[in-house]
Amino acid sequence: MTSSHQEVMLLRAIAMAHERLNALAEKMRTSRTVTTTRSEVDVRDYDSGLCVEIYLDAEMSNGEALTWWMDLTWNAHSWVATASLRRTDDSGQTAIRKSTPRPCRNVSEVVEALHALSGELVSWSDILAAGPPDRE
Repeated sequence: MTSSHQEVMLLRAIAMAHERLNALAEKMRTSRTVTTTRSEVDVRDYDSGLCVEIYLDAEMSNGEALTWWMDLTWNAHSWVATASLRRTDDSGQTAIRKSTPRPCRNVSEVVEALHALSGELVSWSDILAAGPPDRE
């Protein structure tokens, strides 16, 4: 596999994960409990390494916010993909669901991890049907 093919695979996997969250955002807009949604991809260069952040923010009618969050970090040796569902309220931000971090040795494993984690994030939308999440 050529380097440029791997780069395209990586970008396509990031785009597909973002599109899954965009589709979830569209679905959420029909919910009475969700007032606004915003889905974004951000690429950051932190001191700890590169990070691709893919997320969906949903403002809730009760004043809280939920964030479906996925990140892909590079630490000079390997990629690690993680996902979480976070609640933000007056007391701050709390992770209410978390995936197991997925280390990736190559682009193919990154593609698999992003596909699996974006699917897991979408499945966590069940929290909307159950009503506001309980505080921990």
